[in-house]
Amino acid sequence: MPNADDWAPIADAIREMKELTSLALTDSDVGQNGGLNILEGISGCKELVELRVENCKLGEIGASQIATFLERDTCNLKLLLANDNQFGPNGANAFARALGKNACLETLAINRNDLGPKGGAAIAVALRRNRSLRSLSITENGLGADGMEAFAATIRSDTTMEELKLYGNTCGSDAAISIAEALEMNKTLHSLFFGGNEAGPVASKRFVQALKRNKTLKTLRFAANSPGSAGFELLQCSGGGRSVMGLNEFSTIVDRLQNDVVAYMVDNGLWSILDLPGIDIVSVFEPLESLEQLFHQGGDFTPQMTRGKSQPGRRSG
Repeated sequence: MPNADDWAPIADAIREMKELTSLALTDSDVGQNGGLNILEGISGCKELVELRVENCKLGEIGASQIATFLERDTCNLKLLLANDNQFGPNGANAFARALGKNACLETLAINRNDLGPKGGAAIAVALRRNRSLRSLSITENGLGADGMEAFAATIRSDTTMEELKLYGNTCGSDAAISIAEALEMNKTLHSLFFGGNEAGPVASKRFVQALKRNKTLKTLRFAANSPGSAGFELLQCSGGGRSVMGLNEFSTIVDRLQNDVVAYMVDNGLWSILDLPGIDIVSVFEPLESLEQLFHQGGDFTPQMTRGKSQPGRRSG
């Protein structure tokens, strides 16, 4: 693997490749100094449309250099993958500055870069001025509640973003509720990755309400959010071209009960599970708390039939 000094001649060679369209340096251990050479080398590559610099240890210096490239009027970059580079909050600020000016980038991935709440907020605010980005992945960056609140404000009014990955930023319930409320107003997002954010049952319930109102979101990933019994309601939001994923524990419970109860419908008509694969019997139970008991007991629970209906017998195999 080349050291920092070895990157200078490589950068010179890149500088001469005027028609270069794609450059991949993933896992190259370039470092900040080597990255400075390489990124200066691509400054004249007007045809470059794809840049992959994942896990290159570029640091703040590399983030600043990439941002400078993105700000150039001659930049035509469409895709930038820059995960795992230790950019930090200052690097996030550099990217925010560039995103406010750039008019060509469509896909950006900056996962696991320790951006923090302030760095995440800076990027979210910059997106309100950007009109080209269609996909942003900013997972596991410690955005927290403040960073996620900034993204909620952006989602409310955004008209260009189609895919947003916010996984693993541990924002908590209040910020998750803000994201759910923003979804009700958004009309362009097709895919939202929101797992691992400690949303909890109250915010999960709010997501159920949001999905009933939002008509454009097609995919929601919601793993590791401790939704409680609201997980069953989120499962029911799948269908009709929409997929709610990451709720394996709830799917497992339903699968366990295929022989006894294959569909649930609350007597007061609030919700039902009628469209899951394999459903062939509709059983009506009350009250809603029985589903919470079902969840906490891991599926080892047979609810009692109501309105005089007899309990279905256990079927073999």
